[in-house]
This record gives sequence, C-alpha cells and structure tokens, in this order.
Amino acid sequence: MYYCEFAALSISSPTTLAKYYSNGFIETHLNANNKHIFQISIHYNMKFSFMIVLLTLLSSSCFAQQNTVTAFEEQSTVENATERSCPFLPNPHNVYSYIEMTVNRNFTRNCAPGTIYSKDHCLCITDTNATRRHEDQLRCNPSLLLNFEADLLDKSNNNLPLYSVKVMLSNNGTALFSPNSRMTIWRFSDVAFRQGLYITLSILSTAQTSDRQIIFANDGSSNLDGPSISAAIEGEKYVFQVVTNLGQENITLDKEPGFNNLTLMYNSRELRVSCNDVTVSRKLTGIIRKRLTALTIGGFNGKSFTGELGEFQLFTCIPENAQ
Repeated sequence: MYYCEFAALSISSPTTLAKYYSNGFIETHLNANNKHIFQISIHYNMKFSFMIVLLTLLSSSCFAQQNTVTAFEEQSTVENATERSCPFLPNPHNVYSYIEMTVNRNFTRNCAPGTIYSKDHCLCITDTNATRRHEDQLRCNPSLLLNFEADLLDKSNNNLPLYSVKVMLSNNGTALFSPNSRMTIWRFSDVAFRQGLYITLSILSTAQTSDRQIIFANDGSSNLDGPSISAAIEGEKYVFQVVTNLGQENITLDKEPGFNNLTLMYNSRELRVSCNDVTVSRKLTGIIRKRLTALTIGGFNGKSFTGELGEFQLFTCIPENAQ
C-alpha cells in the first residue's frame, strides 16, 4: 500500500482496459482518506484473454506511512469512454451490469459485487450509493442457468460460454446424457465461492448400474486433488461432497422414481442437500477449495450419468428463499 501526494495510472494499451465480473475489476482511486490506489485483475477463459501490458505509477511523493499524506484531489488518467473505443455499452435495465459487443453477438456481463458500470470509465467502479449497495447485497441471481428449452446455451444474465460433448436435446425440454456426455463451463475454474454456493437441478437417471456416475464436479480430469464440489449417483443413492480448507462432508440421499429435484447449498456454516422433500444438513465451515479445472456437468471417460437433465442453476450466493 502506498500513499501519495499525487499519482497517476498509465495503461499502455487502451484496448486492454476491460473488466469482467468473473474475476473482479480495475479501478483507480486516490483521495485524502488513504484508500487504495488501484486494484487490478486479469480475466481469462477459453475464448477471451485481456492482459494489462504495462502499469506505471507516477508520483511526486509516495510513502509507506499514512501520516505523510497531504490532501489532494481525486485524479485518474482513465479517459472518457467517448474519447476512446470502448467495447462495452451501459445496460439500460441494470446499472450492475454492462453489455459487451463482439463480432458475432452481444453479451450481458455482471459487475463485481459492490460496483456499478460507468460509461465514462468504460469499466465497473465502486458504488458510493449506500442504499444501492444494500440492495445489491440482497440480489442473488443465478450465475448459470440452463433450461434446455431450445438449445444448450446459458440463459443467465452472464451468457456464459460453455462446451458440450454428446449432449442432445429431447422433444420435451430436457437434455439427454449418456456415459460420455459432458458440458464444460470454464467460468467456475479457480473459484472459491466465498459468498456461498447454491445449485439446483432436475434429473432423471435411467442407467441400471452400480458404477459411480457423475452429475457435476469441478474436477472431471485426473487431478489427484479430486473435486471440491460434486454430486454423483452410486447405485440407488445420490452422493454429494464439498471440500473446504477446514474439512469436508459427504451426504448420501436415496433416489426416488421419476424426475428428482436436487439442491446443494453451502454458506460457510453448513452443507445442506435435498432430494425432493428430503433434506439433510451437516455442519461445515471454511472456504471451498479452488480447483483449476472447469465445472463439468456429466463426466469424462464414460463416467457421466445416463438420463435426462431438466434444468440446472448455479448461484455464487445464497438466494433469499434458500436461507
């Protein structure tokens, strides 16, 4: 942390001035209250890669001691978006998100919690409205929403890219899975779900086998660490698992005939899972272990469940009705 009488942030490439909700935001912030000078994050996924090439902090006097600071006006070298080519547009319906324009289509992207989109800065900045910040804390929308009504695309506001292998659509609004089917979502790679995790899905299992069949996991590869969140079918049982830095819990529930509505909830205090009207909870604390691999629905090497998936929703927060 540095405290400066004057400071400016120089970014070498205007085209890299980008912010993605998935990993945070870029912000310059200088004032007499000794707040942080800048925060930087880099977003990477299979399709997009934006990199800050060079950052230069210019200062007439920067010290590590707070008592050396003299009052100064807030300054920033970030130019108005109208003066530069900004790849984003404000979302007229939601200040907590923005619209990313690409060659093929437009995407709605959410800002990080506690921030709003600024068209003048062409990025999300700290929201100084206390009332709006409180309302923001109460919002909890799905980060991933798959309903399989017409396609295999994410229907959440995030429009997350995903990769599907051997997943078919049925005629009744479900996705058909076989042993080699999977859907891969890289957005949840290296995520600790610090604000909570809530997953709900509807599933019909049709395989007659005692072998373990993966429903979802954040480590579908041969990583020796194994997944830190997962749900699987073992015979006539559903097996749920969450691993944190302080421990882990496994919960088993009986399968029921027909479609089963499953939920998994972790809020840093307990792990709670349910199958239809049956709910089991266990005390569990800590932060969910990160895994560098993507979240997969289904599995690799013939380990996916066989059957139908009616809907799949993932929240990186706990909805009010799920408390």
